[in-house]
Amino acid sequence: MSTFRKRTWQTKNGPKTAWLVDYHHDGKRKFETFKTEKDARARLHEIEGERKAGTHIPTRDSIKLDEACNLWLENKQYVRKVERSTLKGYVDHVENFIKPKLGHHRLAKLTAPMIDQFYTQLVRSHSSTHAAKVMVSLRGVLKRAMTAGLIGQNVASAVEVHRNTRDKEKLKAGTHFPSKEEVNAIIEHARGHWRPFFVTAIYTGMRASEMRALSGRRSISTGRRSP
Repeated sequence: MSTFRKRTWQTKNGPKTAWLVDYHHDGKRKFETFKTEKDARARLHEIEGERKAGTHIPTRDSIKLDEACNLWLENKQYVRKVERSTLKGYVDHVENFIKPKLGHHRLAKLTAPMIDQFYTQLVRSHSSTHAAKVMVSLRGVLKRAMTAGLIGQNVASAVEVHRNTRDKEKLKAGTHFPSKEEVNAIIEHARGHWRPFFVTAIYTGMRASEMRALSGRRSISTGRRSP
């Protein structure tokens, strides 16, 4: 059974008061202390709801978000699936945005309003597109923590993220990608193994990672295995 009660004790500066949430979890007695009755009552209802849903993890048993970030980035099975540049972006999001602002919080203490405030501040100080990318990383961190059984829910999923497409510059041929004339010139002047490389890239639209995966397969132009 979960309860909360007022606790008063004497100090050299006079009496002190706090509100104590008292409950059992996995056969062990747990306590959480709050300054006000309102906060204690709210936390009690939250704990009871999580216990019914089977998602409750005591605050003291919860790791901090910066530790969860490290677990996410060190997940070898996941890291192998992303591009090096993508991984570099994730590290930037974690080290320069997520950890400095939220890293000291325990996972069990994170709330949707807290994440929403973090996102709002990002939008104000950076572009909406960049803020959205940081939120993708944060959701990835919490999703990994859920999979590892460190939290019962991903509170970042409840935060609505917007992308301002009007801020994006329209792509132009000859500026952001080669024009038809430039493409023809590339193919005309390409020599050796570069010719099949460029022809494949231009006419298939393959991603850089897919192009790199072709190494070790038979050469497009000669039929021999590439080095």
